Amino acid sequence: MKAVKENQTALTEDQKKELIKTNSNIILIKNYIETARRRSYYGVALWTIGILAISAIFIDMLIFQWQGIAPYFKHAITLGAVASIGLGVYISSTPGVLYSSFPSDLKDDLKLKSIGSPRRTITQLELELQLLREEKKLTQEAVDFNIERNRAFYKEDAFVYIEELRRESNFYRRVSNFFQMIIIAGASISTLGAGTSYFVNQISIGVAIASFCIAVASSMTGYFKYKERSFYSQQTADAVEHEIEAFELGVGRYKAFSANNSEGKKNALEAFAQELHRLRQDQKMREQNLDQPSSKGEEGGN
Repeated sequence: MKAVKENQTALTEDQKKELIKTNSNIILIKNYIETARRRSYYGVALWTIGILAISAIFIDMLIFQWQGIAPYFKHAITLGAVASIGLGVYISSTPGVLYSSFPSDLKDDLKLKSIGSPRRTITQLELELQLLREEKKLTQEAVDFNIERNRAFYKEDAFVYIEELRRESNFYRRVSNFFQMIIIAGASISTLGAGTSYFVNQISIGVAIASFCIAVASSMTGYFKYKERSFYSQQTADAVEHEIEAFELGVGRYKAFSANNSEGKKNALEAFAQELHRLRQDQKMREQNLDQPSSKGEEGGN
């Protein structure tokens, strides 16, 4: 009987290690998916900027013919636009993440090993992510599953959830800071240009371009609410991390539960799962409110 219990304990430990490894691979795959998406965005942004620059040059040649702009400056803009289009097309035509950059442990667990391409696309990575999640689900179901063990796995998933939230928060923060820098730089250039355009008429085109950039950046930040998304993701990640620390230390709401008996541990785990579920639901509601127009979002938040 004792040997049977030892085998069950060893099996449980092996399954825990397998779940930890699977969770790590899931986090890596999600990071690669975000990297692939950013690469796709950069490609589209580059060739879009290049096309806009080329269009501006043609408009200048056909309609405005600004003589105040030096020819070498126009040539530099043209070369930069062509290079931007070429680089953007190259990035867009080679999407995904290099397979050679994957860790060896992750390569061993991947199901799609022979693709015939040096890069893994977003679709392929999402398929790998789905397969890893199915593998994790089968590993969990292989255990003598019950509600207490389900809550324990839910607690382990909280660490993955924290990593996802922090990654989202950092991404939205970088995007928000980028647009804020455009707004600040554009406002400074517009102010300086407005004061000097009285003496140098050619500077007015710079003021118009800076004003256009300010309008685009302000519209993007106002519509997509990057700063609010970053704040809410970071706030939820901190709240979940605080809840995990309180649960492990037995403080706060978990102080009333005795850690010396199994019944107290079950009650504490139940309270933790309930609070974590509430935090995740609150985060989803915030994201839904941010996706709504401003008036509806304000009504939903009241």
